[in-house]
Amino acid sequence: NDIQYSRPLRLKSKTDWYGGIVRLVGHDAMDFRVNTNESDKGGVDGCILPLDDLNPGLAVFISDLEQLYIKRLQIQPGLSRADFWVIAANAALGGSLPPGRHLNLPFRSGRRDSA
Repeated sequence: NDIQYSRPLRLKSKTDWYGGIVRLVGHDAMDFRVNTNESDKGGVDGCILPLDDLNPGLAVFISDLEQLYIKRLQIQPGLSRADFWVIAANAALGGSLPPGRHLNLPFRSGRRDSA
């Protein structure tokens, strides 16, 4: 797992960072629409509007994840930013558990990044 707490100077704790990553991906997913055509469903697409009133403070987490994403692309070319954000949120949820506890979340790849 190469997605780890990486910004102790900007945030008070590791749990703040994990919570911010999960919040970022939650906000990315919130525009999902069921009753629309396949190409315009929204959902997790690796893009939010950081200046939107509903997204305060998320730019820090976008910046952190972007640095990790660029490094990950060297190992796994073709990985979408959207998939990477979901992987990061899953890792954050797992990392927030007490020692000895494990979280096994199913993961399906293939999300497309926003154009």
